[in-house]
Amino acid sequence: PLSIWLAHKLDLIDNSFTLSIWHLVLAVLLFSVIFEGFVPMLDSSSTRDPGDIIAYLDGAILVYIVGVWKGKKHAVEEPKSS
Repeated sequence: PLSIWLAHKLDLIDNSFTLSIWHLVLAVLLFSVIFEGFVPMLDSSSTRDPGDIIAYLDGAILVYIVGVWKGKKHAVEEPKSS
């Protein structure tokens, strides 16, 4: 994703960073709570839209599929079993 590329360019993360499925789950949860929960409470011009949550989830699934399909180091990595 664009944010990973930008973080690399700004030297905020190193080349060994991999995006796990848990990063994607956390991102969906955070975006859902912030933009569909808190923002509509604070800004009367914002509305809650459950369809947006589905869009966040669809985006995460797309990132996962593309990462697995490309098999790149900086895409998505399956969590390792202990």
